[in-house]
Amino acid sequence: MEKDLIKYAELIILKGINLQKNQCVLITGAIENYEFLRILAKKAYEHGAKYVELNIEDIDILKTRLESSQEDFLEFIPDFKHKFFEEMVNEKWAKIRIDNTENLDVLNNNDSKKISKYFKALNLASKKVSSAVMNNELSWCIICAPGPKWAAKVLNKPESQKTLEEFFEIQKKIMLLNSANPLKAWEDHAKKLHQRCKSLNKLKLKKLIFKNQKTNLEIYLLENSIWTGGSEKIKGTDIEFNANMPTQEVFTTPNYKKTNGIMYATRPVILMGNLINGIWIEFREGKVINFGCDNQHSRNILKRHIETDIQAQYVGEVALVDSNSPIYQSGLTFYNILYDENASCHIALGNAYPSCLGNEKQLNTDAKKLEYGCNVSSIHTDFMIGSKDITVIGIDKSGKEHTIIQNEQFVI
Repeated sequence: MEKDLIKYAELIILKGINLQKNQCVLITGAIENYEFLRILAKKAYEHGAKYVELNIEDIDILKTRLESSQEDFLEFIPDFKHKFFEEMVNEKWAKIRIDNTENLDVLNNNDSKKISKYFKALNLASKKVSSAVMNNELSWCIICAPGPKWAAKVLNKPESQKTLEEFFEIQKKIMLLNSANPLKAWEDHAKKLHQRCKSLNKLKLKKLIFKNQKTNLEIYLLENSIWTGGSEKIKGTDIEFNANMPTQEVFTTPNYKKTNGIMYATRPVILMGNLINGIWIEFREGKVINFGCDNQHSRNILKRHIETDIQAQYVGEVALVDSNSPIYQSGLTFYNILYDENASCHIALGNAYPSCLGNEKQLNTDAKKLEYGCNVSSIHTDFMIGSKDITVIGIDKSGKEHTIIQNEQFVI
C-alpha cells in the first residue's frame, strides 16, 4: 500500500498543483493523515520545492476549544496567520488540502453558535487566499487520503486493515492510479472534460432547469458565463493544474440574482464539522427563502452556515456530472463533498468562480462582481442534487430548449 501512496503523492505534486521549481507549498491535513502529509512533503522537496509548510489540524483539540473557550476567544486569529496568508498570495505559493475524512461527525453535538463563530473568523482571515484560489492566481489542489475510519464508514464494514485496503483499491480506480501511466491518464481525462465544456459553451445557454420527483430548480447564467472543467491554468501563465482530484464535473458561474425553485440534496454534506442529511433549500430571486434538514440540530448548523455573510444565501456555482463518473459507478456515498460532488450534478452556495467568466478582467473589485451578478462570499459549499431521474434542460439565448442530461447521461 505504501508504494501506491507514494505514487498517489507524486500524482498530486505533478498533476495536482503542478509544482514549479523553487516554489513554496502549503500542505494542510488532519493529524490522522500525518503519514500521507509526510509523503507529500517529501515528494514536493524531491521535485524542487523551495519550502514546504505542513499545517496539521487536530479536530479533538478544536472540539475542546469550542467547549471550553470563552466565546469571544473563538474569533481570535493571531497576526502571524494574517501575514502568512498575505505572503502566500504575494509569493504565489501552491496549496494542497487533504479533506478531513477521519472525523466526519466529531462536532455533531457542539453548540452551533460557537462553531459558526470559529469558522466565520477563519474564513474571513483566509479570505485573501480564498479569493486568489477562486481567481486561479495560485495553483491549488483538494484531495482525500485513505483512512481506516473513512473506509469503514463508506463500506459499512468494521475498521480493519483489510477494509482499508479494499477501500484504497476503489480510490485508486477513481484516481486513475491503476492506469499504466497515471500522468498520461489524467491528461487524457482533462481533454475529455475540456471537450464537454466546448460543447456546452457553443450552446450559449441562458438558463438551466433541473427536474426530478422532488427538485424543480431554475438557474440563470450570465452573459459571459464560461463552462470549465478538467485542468485549469494559473492566471497569466501556461501552467496547468488540477484543483480537484478526483474531478468529473463541468461547471460555471451563474447569475446569483436569478435562481428560483426548490432543490433536495441527494447526498449528505459536511458543514462546520457536522454531517448533515435531508437538506432541502428553496430559492426566490436568487436568495434562500426556506430550508430544512432531517433534525433540528442540523437545521441550526445549516442556518448558521448560510448566515456566515449576506451572500452565503445565494448560488455561486452550478455543475454537471453524469453516470459515467467512476465515483457514481462505485455505488457508494463517500460522506465527503469532493468525492460526492463528482458523482452528481450540484450547486454551490456562496463564492463564485470569476475564472468562469469571459469578462473577469473587468470585474476587478467585489463591488463590480456583485453588480454584474457574480457572487462574492467567504464560503463556498456544494450541495448534490443529481439522481437517477434528474433531467437537465438548457435554454439558449434564442429560447430554444436543449436536453443536456437525460437517463443519467450527457446527451449533447
